[in-house]
Amino acid sequence: MHTIIMTRGIKQQRDLWVKFMETQMFWWKRQQVLKDKDGKFIKKEDGTYERGPEELSQVQGSLRPLELWSYVTPENEIIGKKPDGSFLERPMIQTLLAMWNMHKNDKIRPEITNFSWILRKMMRLKPIPRMPDDIANKERCQITDKYTPMEAFCVYPIGIKSDYTKDMMFPNGEGWYQEGL
Repeated sequence: MHTIIMTRGIKQQRDLWVKFMETQMFWWKRQQVLKDKDGKFIKKEDGTYERGPEELSQVQGSLRPLELWSYVTPENEIIGKKPDGSFLERPMIQTLLAMWNMHKNDKIRPEITNFSWILRKMMRLKPIPRMPDDIANKERCQITDKYTPMEAFCVYPIGIKSDYTKDMMFPNGEGWYQEGL
């Protein structure tokens, strides 16, 4: 049986839960398909095969990730200062897509496309913007130094949602105008 679930929570707790789920053993019932004296499986008239007695063995639960994550960052990345002292910024999504090796404007896998569209609509997210050519034509290391090898692991961007930006007053008496994060 495949039970499809989504996880959400603190990464440390999620990792503990994953380890727990991967160590669970369950009893599994099965029957051996019998063979005749020539070593051929014995087929019955109804198309099924002769079977021996039920046997039990233990199997480990197989946790196969289909994960949905919310990665929270500032909307813009500070990449320097202008001569007038103001900050030079670019959309953070450019850096994130480069980190995940998804900045080339390639189509995502067909089996993910419809699923991601449905999730984006359900979660009221904006589509991932197309990267400008000057970003899409670069290698990851030319965009950011924040990346890791991505062999045998995929991140499929589904959509983005902007945080509110407002004056926030905190219990310690400080107040800041900032993104909600």
